[in-house]
Formats: sequence, C-alpha cells, structure tokens
Amino acid sequence: MKLDPKDLVGVAVFLGALSVVVIHNGPFGHPAGHRVGVADAGGSVTAPVGEPATAFVDFNVLPMDRDVVLVHQTVLVRGRRIERVGDVASVEIPRGARIVEGHGALFLAPGLTDTHVHLRDTYETWLPLFVAHGVTSVFNLEGRPSHLALRRRIATGEQPGPSIYTAGRYVTGPEVRTAADARSEVARQASRGYDFVKLHGDLSAEAYRSLTEAGQDLDIPVVGHAPRNLPFSEVLEGGQVALSHAEEIIQTELRSLDAQSIASLADRVAESGMWIMPTLSHFDAVASQWGSPSAVEAVLASEAAAYLPEGLRREWRQNNVFLDADTADRERVLEMADFHRPLVRALHDAGVPLLAGTDTPIPTQAPGSSLLLELEALRDAGLSGYDALVTATVNPGRFVRTYVDAGAHFGTIERGARADLVMLGADPRGDLGTLRQPEGVMVRGAWYERVELDRLREGVAGSR
Repeated sequence: MKLDPKDLVGVAVFLGALSVVVIHNGPFGHPAGHRVGVADAGGSVTAPVGEPATAFVDFNVLPMDRDVVLVHQTVLVRGRRIERVGDVASVEIPRGARIVEGHGALFLAPGLTDTHVHLRDTYETWLPLFVAHGVTSVFNLEGRPSHLALRRRIATGEQPGPSIYTAGRYVTGPEVRTAADARSEVARQASRGYDFVKLHGDLSAEAYRSLTEAGQDLDIPVVGHAPRNLPFSEVLEGGQVALSHAEEIIQTELRSLDAQSIASLADRVAESGMWIMPTLSHFDAVASQWGSPSAVEAVLASEAAAYLPEGLRREWRQNNVFLDADTADRERVLEMADFHRPLVRALHDAGVPLLAGTDTPIPTQAPGSSLLLELEALRDAGLSGYDALVTATVNPGRFVRTYVDAGAHFGTIERGARADLVMLGADPRGDLGTLRQPEGVMVRGAWYERVELDRLREGVAGSR
C-alpha cells in the first residue's frame, strides 16, 4: 500500500476556527459469532502431559492484573499456556522441563501488543522485528486475504511471528455510498473471517449508522477513523467500538486547542464506551519530519533503525509525503502534537480504555521498537508506568476477549493465559527503557533467548 496525501497528514494553517486537516494512513472467523481460534483455544487450562514444559524459576513477576510485583515466583508453561504461577517452593517442576533461571533478579512481564499496525508491501521481511522487541500480538488495521493466510500459519505454528488480529479492506466512500453498501461490506468481511471492520474516510450518516448496526448484528467490531463529514456526537452515539487515533477527536469535535474543553469531552467519550488508540508516537513522528528530510535521516541513523530492511529505509526517504509538506504549517502541527498530551491524560482520567498503537511502518515508526515510543509518550502524558503498560498488555487482551474471540486470554501472567512473556533486566514500570533490549521472549510457548532475538534482528537487517 502506497502512502498518498489523502490518506496521510495535510495541515492547513488555523484561520479563526481550527481548520487543520490531518489525514493519515496511516485468528479464525466470525460467521458464527466470537471465534475460538487455534492459538487461543478454550477448554482445559492444563495442556496434555506430553506437551513440552518450560519453567521460569525465581523471577519477579508482573501479573499485570494489578499494580504489583510478585517476587521469587516460578511460572510453569506447558504447550502454549501458563499452567501455574506460584512461589518457588510451591511449584513442582516436571521432569524434563526446560528451566530458565531468574536468580531472583530478572523480571517477567506479559508480551506486548501493538494495536495499530499496517502489514503492507514487504511486511514478511520485517515481521520478526515485532518478536525481537517483545511484541507478541498485533492488530493489523488494513487487511486482505493474504493476511488471513498469514494469521493461520502463525497460529498453527507453521511460521513464527506475533499473533495477528486483522481488519479487512478499508470501508470508505465513494466505494460505500448507501446503507445497503455498508451492510453488504460488513457481511462480506465477517463471512471471510476478519476480526475487525476498519472505517477510513467519510460516509453518509445513513451509511455510517448502517455500518455500526451491521457490526453489532454480525458480531464484528467497527474500529477506525471518525467520518470527518459527520459531527463527533454521531460517532459517540453510533456504536463504533474503537477510534484509531486521538487526533480524530480534534479534527471532528474541537474548534480550538483549548484545554478547558477537554474534561467534559472526555466524560462524554467515557460514557459512550468507546475505546481509543491514542497513537501519540505516530503524531509525534509526523510533526518531527514535517518538511524535514534531516529529521528522517536522524532516525535512520539511530539505534532504533539499525535493523530495518533496506526496502523500508528507501521507502521512508523516497515515498514520504510528509517531507513535501509545507513548512509554514510545521509550527501548528507541533502545537497539535503537544495538545495530544492533555487530551489523552483527560481521557485516561475519565476512565476511557486506551490501546497502545503506533501506525508502524509509517516513516520513522520502526516495527517493534516504536511501541516503546508510544508507551513513553503515554507516560509523558501523565500516565504511570504501570498504566502505560496496561495499554499494551491487559487492555488489548480484554478488547479481543470482548469483541473478537471470547476464548482469548492474553496480556496477563496467570494460570490459563497464553504463554506470551518478556524477560527483562529491570522493572519496566519504573524503567520503560528496559523494554528496548528484552533478555528473552516467549511467543505462544516458543522461547527465544537473547542471542536468538539478536539473530532475528540481524536477519531483517540483511533483507532487501
């Protein structure tokens, strides 16, 4: 998918009222309701005795179901599930189990989820970067049949990679003009097994209402942008489950960057039950490179970009519409980036559930490592380290369990949860930076030591 100006960010200067327009681009089916997929099959918590077992012995565990660290714990994994979590002295280690020692010093956290990615073009060359950075699940917000096949291969163990939940093709005008068009498109995507319907663009009020009603009727959540041609009140009342950028609130509701209006608006969003993907790091990335090739080169020279494949580096330089943007608008874009912080803090304080997402691989948002930028941006917005981590662990698991797969259980470290784990050298609640270099990652029970994570990165760097 190529980035084009209509699907990206174009900002006109504020004249009186806010007139900035920023548009960007940015497993198994639903036919019978919530699915129970292979990777998260329900039923017995304990895997068959013949399944391979791994024991993480004497770790400091962040269960993430509450803000606490459990010290001197053993986490026993069998197959793809966590079978037992308990004090070192209380957990019996099965004969023949692989043992990973924590020595009372290392930490275990749940695997992370990036809830806004685009697996496009040469994605299979850089897909391993997610696992290398402890990202064990992703929400792909523009999909096609090849993504359904990829989701199946990963879930069945044929191919390594993060667990994938995917939308279908964008729902947008002019392809979707009428209420009947909207209902037909939702039915098509639900029948083919997509996990979400992604709205991207303007719709008539009738088509929008039909879209969200069909999503509710067919048990497939509608996520994505807000129709810029409709008032935001229509979105809050319409049943859209998640908004893919906090920016959409600014574009459709706010008439100025006035912090005084935020609290009441946040309460309205909370009352609607809508989830928000803030994508603060995405907007920061747009603002920093707005008309500035040197900003892109600085990122490409950084450690975060050291393992990018050459094709992605070339795309960031040559197919980057942000670089052609009018530099006269740069100051206003930076102001909007700053305004996101109090907006997102107000949403959090009002109880709006947040989902960490990055819009990777838009220019300068590197797959995997950009999720840490998002968590740091959320902390800078005023969330605690724990609350920032919730947006990439507990909340994505709860969202999937509620709207996609009732049998899903991930984002926490507890009995029965999917065995997605990140081994760290320090408590990430106090030092999010420790997520940059995981000491090990487990994805659905498959264990990668640090040396293997380095090989994944190096393999990507060597690709075209």
